[in-house]
Amino acid sequence: MTEATQTPTIQITAQPSRTPYLCRFHLDRSLVDGTLNCKSKPEAQGAPLMEALFNLPDIREILISQNTITVATYAAAPNWRELAPQVGFTIRHCLQDPEKAVTALPLAWIEKKQNPSAAALEDQFTPAHSLPAEAISGLQLTEAKEIQQILIDKINPAVASHGGRITLVGYHPGTAYIKMEGGCQGCGQASVTLRQGVETTLKELFPVLKTIIDVTDHAEGASPYYA
Repeated sequence: MTEATQTPTIQITAQPSRTPYLCRFHLDRSLVDGTLNCKSKPEAQGAPLMEALFNLPDIREILISQNTITVATYAAAPNWRELAPQVGFTIRHCLQDPEKAVTALPLAWIEKKQNPSAAALEDQFTPAHSLPAEAISGLQLTEAKEIQQILIDKINPAVASHGGRITLVGYHPGTAYIKMEGGCQGCGQASVTLRQGVETTLKELFPVLKTIIDVTDHAEGASPYYA
């Protein structure tokens, strides 16, 4: 009987960037000879690795350079302790068949560069806090208007006592993009307010809502909570 050949476990090291919405994932093998930047889910069609990464919550852009995959989120300061393991699992799963993971992409997407620095790679990303077009147009949907009313009636009265306000800035079925303003922006308790207050209340009153993404630029607040 012939023993089945086992694919060696892929070693991945996650390295959060000084830019809070970016995280680099270093692999023990090279994926492309050059750099590849994919800025949207539609662009990823036909490349299983890219498609799978874009299916994760909050991923807005992906850049692959040799053995490093850098991902960017819509959230200004995501919880990488929660998101990074999901990214790592997805990469390992897709690279079980490396021939299909990346090489299906058009060759024109791969730019030949000689070992670009991490800073140079990060410069290729579009600015943070930019919302997908469908999220902006989604504000006209009835569901978005219902969520906005919940914020006005149920959430903002309590947040206002701390000088803050929370606004719905984008909506796509199942996903709400919110922005914290006033006393909430840059507040050290912003993540607690989001998880324990806003997220819990919205999901209780609007059960079809699955994901809430904070696109606030907390770096502009008085006390950035990720500093």
